[in-house]
Amino acid sequence: MKRFFFFLSVFFIGTGVVFLFPVQAQIQEEDDQKDTYFVGVVKEISTVVESDPLFTDQQLKRVTVHLNTGSGWDVQAQYSDNASTNADDLHLGEKVVVLKTDAFVGETRYIITDKYRLPSVGFLLTLFFLSGIIFAGKKGFTSILGLLASLLILSFYTVPAIVHGAPPFVIACISSFIIAILSLSLAHGFSKQTTIALMSTLITLTLSLGLSQFFVYTAKLFGLGTEDAYTLSLAGLSNIDLRGLLLAGIIIGILGVLDDVTTAQTATIKNLAAAGIRDFKKLYHAGIDVGKEHIVSLVNTLALAYVGASLPLLLLFSVNDGHVPYWIILNGQMITEEIVRTLVGSTALILAVPISTLCAAWFYTRTKHPIEKMDTIHTHQH
Repeated sequence: MKRFFFFLSVFFIGTGVVFLFPVQAQIQEEDDQKDTYFVGVVKEISTVVESDPLFTDQQLKRVTVHLNTGSGWDVQAQYSDNASTNADDLHLGEKVVVLKTDAFVGETRYIITDKYRLPSVGFLLTLFFLSGIIFAGKKGFTSILGLLASLLILSFYTVPAIVHGAPPFVIACISSFIIAILSLSLAHGFSKQTTIALMSTLITLTLSLGLSQFFVYTAKLFGLGTEDAYTLSLAGLSNIDLRGLLLAGIIIGILGVLDDVTTAQTATIKNLAAAGIRDFKKLYHAGIDVGKEHIVSLVNTLALAYVGASLPLLLLFSVNDGHVPYWIILNGQMITEEIVRTLVGSTALILAVPISTLCAAWFYTRTKHPIEKMDTIHTHQH
């Protein structure tokens, strides 16, 4: 079993290196602009307000900021405040991010670019890790390791490869397979149950690749449905295949929920087999009965997650006032992309249930060794 994981990992990692190596040799343009960022504390906010020449709804304020670097010193910084809302107002003693720039001819300016949020994010991250470890024990710790492995792959392989010109869809496929292997093996350990879940994940993921390609191309989506796509071109990344990037996002998003379905269904079948159901048809149908409830909850969860992420798009319907037919809005790339993303992901989850149930039922009805029940079953029975 360990050999299976080893050779499968080596195959996909080796394939990934082959795709990454040619693009790493490209020469990157260096940015000669030397800007410096600091964290500072707001000491004084001037009552003098100027109008922003670039944005009519913005007001320029002069703020005295104490920079938290070395011995520290006070500077006069410029802050662009949105006059239509109070959410971005500065407060005395608040930490902010300050940019020191020489971009303006003949002078050095300090500009408050944002509020300093990392401590809050760090606290939430610590709370997340502690919750997982305290309530899930060793499994929680190993699942966090699997999450970190996934983030490392995305950060040091997937993103750099795409930035350097590699096909986003191909890179996402390789990354997804590697992430599936590493995250499942780290979180659940090397076992027959993990192998069945992994095989089910890879089969469903392969079907998802075909589904996403088919519907993205038949819906004539080009990956231009968000402002992020235009931002990439402005950032000097116009060489990226935006349609491939859309497909890559769909695949990686599916993977985030897929392993939950396959591992849960595999564990269900294992427990049913350990309870004495060893006939293939009975075991399969018993597993599907449980899987139906899983499908209902997960499809709803995934759909709401996508709707929540694209909530601003839904506001287009409320501000339309009948000027544009609703079918025109639905036909637009912004809405269609989210619909395709949601439906492809939901369809993949639905397919994962019978696929993982079928694989697990086939294996556990043919094994001659005694099947041990999961710890959760023992606890429940006692």
